[in-house]
Amino acid sequence: MQSYEDYGFLKFDENGKILATNSYGEKLLTELYMAGVSNLFEYLVSVLNTGKNIFKTNKETYGIKFFNQEELSFIIIPLGEFVASISEFIDISSLHHEIKNPLTAIEGVIQVIESKYDDDYLKKCTNIIRKESSRIKYLLESVNVLTDLKLNYSDIYIDDFLKNIVDKFVIIYNKIDFILCIDDSIKKVSGDREKLEMVFNNLIKNACEAANTSRVEIRYEIDSTIKFFDREKNVFKKMLKFSIIDNGNGIDRGIRNKLFTPFWTTKSKGSGLGLVISKEIIEKHFGKIEYKSVEGEGTTFSIYLPV
Repeated sequence: MQSYEDYGFLKFDENGKILATNSYGEKLLTELYMAGVSNLFEYLVSVLNTGKNIFKTNKETYGIKFFNQEELSFIIIPLGEFVASISEFIDISSLHHEIKNPLTAIEGVIQVIESKYDDDYLKKCTNIIRKESSRIKYLLESVNVLTDLKLNYSDIYIDDFLKNIVDKFVIIYNKIDFILCIDDSIKKVSGDREKLEMVFNNLIKNACEAANTSRVEIRYEIDSTIKFFDREKNVFKKMLKFSIIDNGNGIDRGIRNKLFTPFWTTKSKGSGLGLVISKEIIEKHFGKIEYKSVEGEGTTFSIYLPV
C-alpha cells in the first residue's frame, strides 16, 4: 500500500473500533475528541454522506481523500491553505450591491411597461421577469447570510422558543398533527435566537412538505453520548439534542449525498440553500446537524447544541 505518512490513516472494525492508525491519525483523533466527536467512524461516514468530504476542527480543515469500504479505512488530508473562504477573494457585499442595482432598475422598467400597455401576453412576460428578479434577490440574501454569519448570543428559553415556531406551522399546515415534547428539566440554551429560528423554520417546513407527512414531532433531550469541549473554560459541556421527526416517505437514497450541496434542490421554488445555511448556523454555534431517513417510514433531523 502507498505510504501516506503526511496524511491521517485510520482503520476500523465493523463496530467502529479503531484497529490501526498513524501519528497524523492520532493527532486527528485528539482534535476530534476535543471537539466532542465520540464515535469517529460514524462521524466520518456522516461527512461522506454530505457529498462534500470536508470537515473542520478548531485547528484545521480536512478532506477525506480515500475510503476503502471493505477494509473500513480512511485516508484524511489537511487542506489548510488550499481551502479559502469565498469572502477572501471576492467582496460579497459589493457583489450583492452590483447585482441588486440593475435588478431594481429592471423592476422599475417593468412598472413603466405595465402602466403604458394593457396586454395580457405582455403582463405574463413581466410577471415572469418580476418573479425571477425576486428569486435572484432571495439568493443574494441567502449568500450574504453564509458569508457574513455573525452571532448575537442570548439566553433562549426553549419552551417559548419552540411553541412560537410551531404555532405558525399549525395554522399553515392544518392537516398535519404537531407533537411538541417539552422537557421541563431543560429550561434554556445560549444562542442567536434569530439565526436558530431560521434553522428550525427550515427543518420543520421541510418535514411538513415531505411527501405523505401527516405528523411532525419536535422533541429535545440531553444526549449523553457526545460532549463539547469549551476551550475558554477548559471544560466539557453537555450537548442538547433537538429532533424533528416526520412520518413521510423518507429521503430517496439516490439524493441523500446531495442534501447539503449549495443550490441543489428537488423543490421547484427552492433555492437549494436552506440546509446549507442551517448547517453553517449550527456549526457556528459549535454544534452539528445530522439526519436519518428510512424510505416509507420518515426522516429525523437532529440538531446538537452545547449547553
